[in-house]
Amino acid sequence: MLRPRHAAVAVAVSALLALLSSAAGGGDTIVLRLATTAPEGSPWADACQQLTSGIEKASKGQVRMKLFRSGLLGEELETAQQLQAGTLDLYAGSSSSLVEALPELGVLEMPFLFADLAEVDRALVRVLPSLGKAVAQRGFRIVGSTDVGFRHVGSKTPVQSLTDLRRLRLRSQPAPLHARLWTLLGVKHHPLGLPSVARALEDGTIDAICSDHTPVDEDAKQLPFGESEAGATGLELLLALTLKWSEESRIALPKAIAKVTTEPARILGIGAVAIAAGANADLCIFDPHLRWKVEPSRLKSQGKNTPFAGYEVKGRVRYTLVGGHIVYEA
Repeated sequence: MLRPRHAAVAVAVSALLALLSSAAGGGDTIVLRLATTAPEGSPWADACQQLTSGIEKASKGQVRMKLFRSGLLGEELETAQQLQAGTLDLYAGSSSSLVEALPELGVLEMPFLFADLAEVDRALVRVLPSLGKAVAQRGFRIVGSTDVGFRHVGSKTPVQSLTDLRRLRLRSQPAPLHARLWTLLGVKHHPLGLPSVARALEDGTIDAICSDHTPVDEDAKQLPFGESEAGATGLELLLALTLKWSEESRIALPKAIAKVTTEPARILGIGAVAIAAGANADLCIFDPHLRWKVEPSRLKSQGKNTPFAGYEVKGRVRYTLVGGHIVYEA
């Protein structure tokens, strides 16, 4: 479950206006540059857009914002370095990329430190004020914060020990602290930031896409943040979001669809998947042009929690056939 982004945005707007209240005089306009690696159209990029719009509105035009999404100004580490050099005013991203400039933030990235989200909340309430003071001494200000849950390792084979992990090659955050951790553990890792993930999908470095579908029922979600179960529904949005990526990246539709169909089947060793005489009629028939609004109450999944609630997307499954029999129809 994600912390409410609107609350984090409201706090950031108030904090920024407080910092800028005496910075401009005589009707001068302040121009601030905000960079993020969050892809355009993602909930986090939208939160940044809400922040910029909120600041401009609340300042009555005295502050004008320039927002750079999708890693336009570089990967997270490069963006953090620009912030340190003073060529960038605001940065929205993970704390891991700021550890080199602001070592105190490393405490938030320590592995295996917390047992659950309730411990995270209790610790942050006490730690953030001290971190804010330490960061301020280095010439920076924390104007808002939120989290996206725990980092986790996904694998097509079971990982039950460090030995199992050392047999794999994994993608890691492009952050020095993470690189040191995996190196010390003897794990082969490949640092890859969000913009690089998109490029790696395009050039074939990354073979497949999964939905990370983790449905959680309302009883487990409607609890205080620290007690609620982590997870979001993803399966019903996989097609529409894949088509969105295909269109924006100008990836041919067959290549994009292969990332969620034939490529995962190949990796899992399911065997050849083809539309041919004599082959299993396991098919998904969809309308790539049908537009629809993501309404949690209308999702079929047990879990209704999704960061894309309210979004208008394009592309929807009309029929699903398994073994030649229609098992789903919309």
